[in-house]
Amino acid sequence: MKKTVLLSLLLFFTMYSPLFARPFQFSKNEVSNPSLLLKLGSFYDEKGNRDKALYYYERSLKGFESTGDHSRMGLVHRMMARTYKKSSQMDMAIQHVQLALEALRSVPDYPGILDAQNLLAVFYSDMGMLDKSLEIYHQALIIAEKANDSMRMGIIYSNMAGIYSDRLDKEKGLEYNLKAFSILRGVNDDKAKGYVLNNIGTIYLEKKNYGLALNYFNQSFVFKKRANDLQGEVFTRNNIGDLYLKKGEISLAYPYFREALKLAMTINDPLSLCVTYSSMGNYYRQTGDERKALDMFFLSLELSRMIQYKWEELNSLREISTGYEKMKRYPEAIAYLKRFTDLKDTLFEEKSQKAITEMNARYDLSLKEKKIVQLQVENTLKNARIERIRMYVLILLTSILLILTAALTIIFMYRQKLAAYKELVKKDMEIVQTESDSEQVITRGNTILRTGNAQPLPDEMQEKIYAKLQSMMVTGKRFLDPQLTLFDLARELNTNTTYLSRIINDRYANNFSQFINDYRIREARKRLSDLTYSNLSIEGIARSVGFNSKSAFNAAFKQKTGVTPSFYQLSAKKIIVQERACSAVNMELEGSNYPKQG
Repeated sequence: MKKTVLLSLLLFFTMYSPLFARPFQFSKNEVSNPSLLLKLGSFYDEKGNRDKALYYYERSLKGFESTGDHSRMGLVHRMMARTYKKSSQMDMAIQHVQLALEALRSVPDYPGILDAQNLLAVFYSDMGMLDKSLEIYHQALIIAEKANDSMRMGIIYSNMAGIYSDRLDKEKGLEYNLKAFSILRGVNDDKAKGYVLNNIGTIYLEKKNYGLALNYFNQSFVFKKRANDLQGEVFTRNNIGDLYLKKGEISLAYPYFREALKLAMTINDPLSLCVTYSSMGNYYRQTGDERKALDMFFLSLELSRMIQYKWEELNSLREISTGYEKMKRYPEAIAYLKRFTDLKDTLFEEKSQKAITEMNARYDLSLKEKKIVQLQVENTLKNARIERIRMYVLILLTSILLILTAALTIIFMYRQKLAAYKELVKKDMEIVQTESDSEQVITRGNTILRTGNAQPLPDEMQEKIYAKLQSMMVTGKRFLDPQLTLFDLARELNTNTTYLSRIINDRYANNFSQFINDYRIREARKRLSDLTYSNLSIEGIARSVGFNSKSAFNAAFKQKTGVTPSFYQLSAKKIIVQERACSAVNMELEGSNYPKQG
């Protein structure tokens, strides 16, 4: 399933929507109630204020812990996991899902356990860890079958089908989707049915059976409309547009993409926007407008990286490389092709594929051997007294071995993580150099525009403002002013704030604050990796590039690069020293190849 989503916890938001409309009218006694605190957190989460959402979730969690309500604790942890996922903090998201499972298993709350396992599996799938994702799905499927939970069985089969359809075995993906729909027929869940039908249509589309594909898409659209599933409507509109593109009926495709983009912007859903931009990139490429196609794929790439949707990131890198190749810009084409192959290698390792195949075989075998396993358990219980002493010794030895293994694993993982971060810094330094080269190109491009040698685009005013804006940022480094506002920048560009905001949003897919901070972080990376600035503290560098506080700088820097400024600076210094040492050795060796002068 190309557009993997979770189909749980929707009733929660619907039930409490009247409360969310008036979040500040609780009495003092009411706010101490963990259930109301949970609703407050949900309200702020829905509004995009994730700091406040997490604050109220934490208070709610403490309240449920004091009452020993493990089911509600599990619910809070799952909601916190979703919030961290929206902020691309995957480590924290996974940690909270695991805490949710721990709380729910102590009850036990089987529906909650299944929802948490499904959430965890989706996280791993989006991160490209297919073997881990399928392993968790198989565990959840066994629990759902024992509990005879048809709705969750259908959802699990559908999500597993998405992994097989896109990345492993399309026929198995179709088999799982059809099985999921047969299970969901007797369930009153229109949203789940809509997604499964959409997935089946996607498989038939890839098999070029356009008639069946369109039939399933139309059925899916009916269910999604009935369930008011706006995100699902976006995906189905994009799929129908893709269908008409593949049939060569380009004029019929565009209205579906246009409506999908309009709806995705309305609900402000990054995943919907990411997928829609990718589809529109394919549309513009087929119409011959390669420049617009590249713009769309760059937007999709940025969003896929933000939400860590690795599969769409992989697709965007490939399409961007293809676009540059068509434009005969071979250095850029090669650079993005290398990024594509690097990411592909990490996602499609042979050992991962082998592990997935073996795991699927183990699951099929386990279903056939259930009765045998039950008999073995009974036999083990009868012999328990005889084996007790040996078991105690075995447990003791196993515990010691596990502790040693865990300690070695932690040490190894820490060293690997540290090495990975250092490699990340090294690659980012290369990107900094590439960005500097790109800025020179932009400066030359702006000069050509001012002299009038370039042909003006249809919206000449917008192009001039965009060119001048680039010049102010790249050449004039206007972003270094910590007091810079949108109004100041608009005045200097001889335009208004509304039009400038629209240009920034259209060209950079950012708001004003994000746009300025991106340039500040870019400049900070240069200075942190430049020994001439080594006398400045981190706070000094932060203020030198326009940030008013060290904490804001640290947060923005880590979100952009994945590491802290201090780690980046220390690693950069080591890399520079090592490179200089290597250069000196090479020069010395090179000199030794020449005969000594008499």
